[in-house]
Amino acid sequence: DNPSKYLKGLVDAQFSRAKRFWTYVNACRLIIFVINIASIFSEVATPNLFAAISAVTGIFAVVFQFHSDRHKGLAESLLRQYEAYDGLGWPVSRKTVSDVLAELPRKLRENAMEPSILVPYYSSHAPSSPKRTLENLEESSWWTKHLSRNMANLVLLLILAMLITSIAALVVTLNTVESRTVVNDLSSALVSAVAFLFTGGLVRLWLDYQRLGQGAARTEDMACQELAYHAELEVVQVFNVMHEYHIIRASGPLIPDWIFYRSKPALDAMWKALRTR
Repeated sequence: DNPSKYLKGLVDAQFSRAKRFWTYVNACRLIIFVINIASIFSEVATPNLFAAISAVTGIFAVVFQFHSDRHKGLAESLLRQYEAYDGLGWPVSRKTVSDVLAELPRKLRENAMEPSILVPYYSSHAPSSPKRTLENLEESSWWTKHLSRNMANLVLLLILAMLITSIAALVVTLNTVESRTVVNDLSSALVSAVAFLFTGGLVRLWLDYQRLGQGAARTEDMACQELAYHAELEVVQVFNVMHEYHIIRASGPLIPDWIFYRSKPALDAMWKALRTR
């Protein structure tokens, strides 16, 4: 039995675990933000309680981030091996596959070994070769480029919505509310909301998605140029493109599953109609 055929299922399983912990991290950040807002308006003098809850939640966020980074790193490593297997025909060791399978929870392990994951992932029809590898990289970077741009646009809309809502609420409050205490409390809450854009990671997340999309676009251009200007491709040429793409992808943020499934029908149709070689 060829263990390499399970690689794609293992990649999906590790990314699934990384994204789940990443969701927990964002939930913790949101909880801390809500606690900070609640402490401003609370009439009960319990600042120590709010501080303790925020501290504990912050510790959980750090632990969840550690696990998310760990599983993302493993997923990226397996994905690199899968790309070498699918593109160049290089098999992965049985030890690697068995070790990763053994560490997965039972449900994920069963999903990773289902026959459905054995369906070809890339659309290239070329046999295992440097040409097929570059075609796979072109396709992968094209998808990453558009998914990253979609996420960057959504995060930017969220940032703008929070800023506009905060400013509008402050203006309305200053013009309609006479109580100085209420105005001060609401002003503090709005300042916390704006600060959350930075402390909660939204601004950085937007920048990270922008960088990931730009990096994927460069990889796509490099792959297209190699395919267009070199009839005979060498492995070293492929590795130059792969290496840059792996660095970009490893340092970039995770792309949520929901944006993938939301964008998949349109992107899939465009790729098959216009880009499949």
